[in-house]
Amino acid sequence: ANVQNMNHMFYFCYGLTELDLSHFDTADVTDMYQMFCGCKNLVELDISNNHISNIGSLSALTKLELLDFARNEVEEFPAWPEGSALRTIDGSYNKLTSVYRLKDLMELSHLYLDYNELTEISYLASCYKLVMVNVYGNSVTGVDKLTERSIIVNYNPMA
Repeated sequence: ANVQNMNHMFYFCYGLTELDLSHFDTADVTDMYQMFCGCKNLVELDISNNHISNIGSLSALTKLELLDFARNEVEEFPAWPEGSALRTIDGSYNKLTSVYRLKDLMELSHLYLDYNELTEISYLASCYKLVMVNVYGNSVTGVDKLTERSIIVNYNPMA
């Protein structure tokens, strides 16, 4: 890819509600500063299959309900603000080590985090609407805290 700067690319695109940037070759991108700044009505975002390592700026997208950043290089979740609308997250095949910052996502219902580096998932028990978590390929503990709340946890215990 020849694109190196995506700074302010979708700056104040108020009418934007869904955006699919999957397979958008970001290998040479060095600047994504405020790429989605002002996209206050964005509800669905797919940035899967790229080379993204930091999704911190996405926490400003408070109306975002579906976030797919599978198959990237993300190591940590941003601190999501209270009242975030996130319902479904697919962060499979990344380098995530913790789900702690998801504990206050009260609208979260489905979470796909297969093949990361997760170990402890009990924090997710506080996600009031959570019904299903996929964590195949992770050596996780804390599953019992979720199953006690009838949350379906799909995992391989010997990972």
